Amino acid sequence: MKKRQSLTDQALFLLGGRITSFALTFALPLVLVRIFSKYEFGLYRKFSVFFLVFFIIAQFGLTYSLPSLIPRFPEKAKSILANTVFVQFLICGFLICSGAWIAFNGAAWHIPKDFMRFAFPLGIFSGFMVASSPFDQVLVIEEKGQQAGSLIALFDLGRSVFVLTSAYFLRDIILVMWAVSIVAFLRFVGMVFYFRKNYGLSLQQLHAQTFCEQMQLAGPMAVQSGAHLIESHIDKYLIIYYYSTATYAVYTVGAFQIPIVAMLFNSITAVILPRLAELYRQNKRDDLLALWNEAIRKSAIILFPLFALMFTVHREFILYLFTDKYIESIPIFAVYLWIIPTYIMANNLLLQAIGHGKYLFWTGIFKPILAIFIVFFGLQWGGLIGAAAGLILYQYLATILYAFYSARALKVSVRDLVPTRALLQVVLLMAIASLSTVFLTQWLMWSVFLMLMTKSVIFCGIGILLLYRSSALTPADRDRAKSLVIRVLTKFRLLQPKES
Repeated sequence: MKKRQSLTDQALFLLGGRITSFALTFALPLVLVRIFSKYEFGLYRKFSVFFLVFFIIAQFGLTYSLPSLIPRFPEKAKSILANTVFVQFLICGFLICSGAWIAFNGAAWHIPKDFMRFAFPLGIFSGFMVASSPFDQVLVIEEKGQQAGSLIALFDLGRSVFVLTSAYFLRDIILVMWAVSIVAFLRFVGMVFYFRKNYGLSLQQLHAQTFCEQMQLAGPMAVQSGAHLIESHIDKYLIIYYYSTATYAVYTVGAFQIPIVAMLFNSITAVILPRLAELYRQNKRDDLLALWNEAIRKSAIILFPLFALMFTVHREFILYLFTDKYIESIPIFAVYLWIIPTYIMANNLLLQAIGHGKYLFWTGIFKPILAIFIVFFGLQWGGLIGAAAGLILYQYLATILYAFYSARALKVSVRDLVPTRALLQVVLLMAIASLSTVFLTQWLMWSVFLMLMTKSVIFCGIGILLLYRSSALTPADRDRAKSLVIRVLTKFRLLQPKES
């Protein structure tokens, strides 16, 4: 019998792929801000935010429901997958045709010229990304975390090469967008070959009744996805509406979210969701709560130190990465960093795992209204910084709301969902590391790069020492960390492997 990979190993494989992806794509905005003007960079950022809108909404919750449905109904896996792929292929065609129509006929309907300029490549890129969205989800469900991580890294390698090459040689932001679309098409082709080989997908596997059953969960999840889209990007939509493209570029630099945060969040949730759904199906509530609390604790061990580090070096980070052309983005970035701690709760993951459509639906209806109200008030009160502060305030309120509904759905206390003692301990240790770093470097007047490196080294040294010697880490955590360091040093030949 094939040995089952542990959740930690699967998450590490996925995280490894996403870290590789991060290393490849992190350079994109750094290069683009140096090649293009604020207006052109703002145009690229608009392309990205509109892509996200189409990518999330156009899936109708089908892809996001796969990790919940397939483990619960393994006998219907092929029909569920065939329905998902077929519907999203139709959506792909619709998005491509819509993009072409807007590009050539948008002026008659008073569509903004900025949107018309990139509508066609946006339609192609969004369409093929939607059509290929089940790919990495299925790999995770199959417990092929290593292949899923490789797929993510390979896709972003291709995207980075195409974007950076076209940006450097062509100096045309629209052609950069066309280059990204080519990579999305190649990803779709790879998915088709994989599914044909491993599942033999065909039109005969389409099943209307199964699709109706899918939509019972996918429908509320689609509402949740739309709600998440609004709640996490409402500030950007309002900035696009009220401000110029160049000002939007300044705001999006400030709203820069550390990619590894999303990578960690996506890696852990993608791996843990099928197991949570399985434990709920087996009525093992104690095991489900234990797994959930352990996931939060491990997430906090990474995310809380990352937040403290970035807040300590936020000024140097923006100036070095984006140049002093974006100095106005520094206070926005300082506010935006406060979103990082909310990721440990993974928001609607528990409701999604147990398939609680009622709570998913109603929170999906209520949350966007609350988000729009708070962020709009913040924008009117404090401009760009007010919009960012409003979004952060909303995220904390939404986290509390989700914790309440999740506890209610599982019929447990909110305290059962949060390892409070472990979280407070990590917060205290990171506060000590941050304040110590600021105190030790306050008299230094070095260059931006040297200050960034010095603060980072001091913080990491103090933070790792405090964390390693605290009870926040279990003996298993220490052994795994030690093993990981040894493997890395051995791989790069900085340490000789022991003779067996």
